[in-house]
Amino acid sequence: YTDEKIDILASDTLTISGTETLTTDNIDINGTLTSGGNSTYNVSGNWTNNSAFTASTSLVTFTGNASADQTLTTGDKPFYAVTLNNTQGTYDDIDVSGLLDIDGTLTITDGNLDLSPNDPVVNLAGNVSIASAGIWTKQDTGSPLVTFNGGSTTFADSSSGGPYDIGLVTIGSSTTTTLTTNTNMSLTDITIGADDTLDISSDTLSVAGNYVNSNILTSASSTVDFTKGSSTQTVDAGGTAANKAFGNLTH
Repeated sequence: YTDEKIDILASDTLTISGTETLTTDNIDINGTLTSGGNSTYNVSGNWTNNSAFTASTSLVTFTGNASADQTLTTGDKPFYAVTLNNTQGTYDDIDVSGLLDIDGTLTITDGNLDLSPNDPVVNLAGNVSIASAGIWTKQDTGSPLVTFNGGSTTFADSSSGGPYDIGLVTIGSSTTTTLTTNTNMSLTDITIGADDTLDISSDTLSVAGNYVNSNILTSASSTVDFTKGSSTQTVDAGGTAANKAFGNLTH
């Protein structure tokens, strides 16, 4: 189904089956949007959720347009898989408001995931990949977290301008999580939860703020680079056991 705007009215329900694709400029959810499995959504404009969205195992792709940046108003409802593939040179941003909760993959193929205007909390349960034309702009304020909470997840930033600082990162807490990097990774603060693991293999982890390890760092031949300039950084390695040790440490 293709139209320039989908407006789901209050008390109405639109169901997109697992074999269907909905392509639209803008989507306004004031009733209920239900995905019947592997539904596909292609959105070139704004996604505004004021009511109910059931993601199931759907994929939402934000494709961008030639007239304005996109906005994503989540309504604090979770997505399953999200892709940014915006090839517009001028209007390359998607501005997020509300909790950004993704239970599957987050793929930034092209475009800027811009968290700075509205400072949303971000929960990521699946793999994250940033391709060469992708950009991640972190929250502006010093409190919203980016939490990896999906069991076994991977992170890769292969962007031409990165690795980008993705902000204040927590691994785990509610779910036992192992986060494995497939490239270098940059962030502000990092907290490894009490049941959780950060595996940076042979990559470089750049930390602009504070570091807390409450469980396991798998470091091998990796480097942790504390990048803050004149201000104090706090490092809590969690002890002297082998699973607390840095491979290489720079500042």
